[in-house]
Parts: sequence; structure tokens; C-alpha cells
Amino acid sequence: MSGGPVRELERSSVFTGYASRFFGEVRRLATTQDTITSLQVITDPAENITITYTDQYGPHVLRLDRKRKVLPPR
Repeated sequence: MSGGPVRELERSSVFTGYASRFFGEVRRLATTQDTITSLQVITDPAENITITYTDQYGPHVLRLDRKRKVLPPR
């Protein structure tokens, strides 16, 4: 992951084709029938990724290492 400049997305909060140009390769990690009400993605210096999302059942956390293998919860 590079430490490039932070990009401000459209104020509508909709992830459009225009906004996607600021990101590299995109891969689907999971799917759900439930409505996701919030999503946060954080990377650390080791390039691990922590994905936190909330649906009708509450918050969920998915942690991946730099090779995108699932890490145990903290």
C-alpha cells in the first residue's frame, strides 16, 4: 500500500466510477444479502488490512494479512 495523497470522494458518499479511479486493483472479498450500513478499511505498516462493517446484526471485523489470508480476531 502506498502512502499517496488522500482523495476526497463525492459528497453524496456514493462510490462511483469516478471515485474508483483513485484506487488500485479491486477484489470482491465477501458478499451478503444484508444491507451494510457502514464500512471502514484500515491498513497498517505491515500491509495487513482490517475491514469493519456494520449490518442489521451489528459490527463485524475481517482481518487479512498482506497476502490476503484471513487473520484471527484480536
